[in-house]
Amino acid sequence: MRRQLPVWLGFIAGMLVIIARYFAFPGFTQVQKTLDNWAMYSGAAAFLMGMINLTIVHKTNIQRRRENWGASLVLLIAMFGYFIYGLFTGPDDKLFVSIFNATISPLGSAMFSLLAFYMLSAAYRAFRMKTLEATILLAAGLIGILGNAPIGAAISPWIPSARNWMTEILNTAAMRAVTIGTALGAYAAMVRILLGIERSYLGGRGD
Repeated sequence: MRRQLPVWLGFIAGMLVIIARYFAFPGFTQVQKTLDNWAMYSGAAAFLMGMINLTIVHKTNIQRRRENWGASLVLLIAMFGYFIYGLFTGPDDKLFVSIFNATISPLGSAMFSLLAFYMLSAAYRAFRMKTLEATILLAAGLIGILGNAPIGAAISPWIPSARNWMTEILNTAAMRAVTIGTALGAYAAMVRILLGIERSYLGGRGD
């Protein structure tokens, strides 16, 4: 019963949302809104569990004076300080929003700057014309790089045009194919969960 109850609850909730989404039965719209709110509350609870897990892990690092335990201390102070401040001021406070923007934007820029070096290293290894595929990849990479730089238009006017064609046609087609494949995989996983075939979320090996 302990393992069957979550399966039946998931099946019933999923079917109610599907019926409310595709059929205009009276009262089902409100049921869908209620279930959507429950999903939002569950997401908030997951963030809270993440905070608790971070606290346990980094508290242990601080207590045992492990390597870089000072970073763990800074993380906990920043996390709980910002959390408590937000509880008293609300999400629309100017300082609250400014701290978030002033932290996330520089950290994101730094992360992508570091990723650029890894991408350059990977490109150096991949762009070796040993095979036809590598040659095509090298040509596409050079066109993309030159097409984004002023020197590309100076070399030839067709380079920016080729870059735009690759971005708007080839890349769009590839991304839509990936999106369709991802959606089909998500639908397949949804059907397996609704039918009780997939039970890995209950723990164990999913049998």
